Amino acid sequence: MGASVSSTAFFIAALINFALFAAILVRLARRPVVSLFAERARRETDFLRREAHRVAREVRDRCYEESFESLVAALVADAEQGAGALDAERRRAVLTASADLLERGDAR
Repeated sequence: MGASVSSTAFFIAALINFALFAAILVRLARRPVVSLFAERARRETDFLRREAHRVAREVRDRCYEESFESLVAALVADAEQGAGALDAERRRAVLTASADLLERGDAR
């Protein structure tokens, strides 16, 4: 019976010792740990925000480019269609201007 009481007392003492250690650890480490995780979350949020802005700019620029190309192609098609009613010299001038406009659109 003596060994059982000694074993139980040792277990209770170890449990109290662990509880005190955990309490001290929580008391001393809570602020730095919370601060660490908050800073990490802030950095990740900033990174995600920058990436979202970058992707949005790329999509916007691609949409602008596609819209511009579509507009230029429509203008050239209209000019070429309307050029059929012009005399040869004016038709060449319109087609040359259309080709120049297309080249500027491609260079963009």
